Amino acid sequence: MQPKNATWASSALPVKTPLTQSIHSKVDPTTEVETSVIHDAIVHTYEYVVPETISLPIWRAAYDQLNRLAELKDNWGGSGHKPARDSTLSDAELFLGHLEVELPDGPAPMIGLDEDGYVVLTWDDAHVVGSLSIFDDGTYEFYIEGRHGSLGVGSVDVDDLFIDGFIEILTA
Repeated sequence: MQPKNATWASSALPVKTPLTQSIHSKVDPTTEVETSVIHDAIVHTYEYVVPETISLPIWRAAYDQLNRLAELKDNWGGSGHKPARDSTLSDAELFLGHLEVELPDGPAPMIGLDEDGYVVLTWDDAHVVGSLSIFDDGTYEFYIEGRHGSLGVGSVDVDDLFIDGFIEILTA
């Protein structure tokens, strides 16, 4: 399912679908996780404490969404849906922290989880649309479009953080 109002066409890239594919299931941050309907639960040791230095509610909401992902167990969204690994959650936390430093006024992404257990950061507003998937092997890929262009790339090492043009498209 493609995010509403998304236009993935790009003159810069010959593809018309996002590199991260629009199969991501969003977790509603206001909904409690029903552990009674989850079978074969896996206990995560990951827990991220939202730093008190976060001043804007948009960033606090993003960290809260990340914490909710850490609570999800096997089959969280249906048969075969996997929870995020601790290493993937840790990489997402690192990436989110660097985004907050670079973009203190936003836009902060929505945080979700796809059915394979990969953390997905999604932007969908009047200025930018796109998604970034963080995989359990320490890499990420993304496709974003802003008012002044688009950018997509696959298999970037999370330790390399932002490639040239990423922050600029988010803020244009």
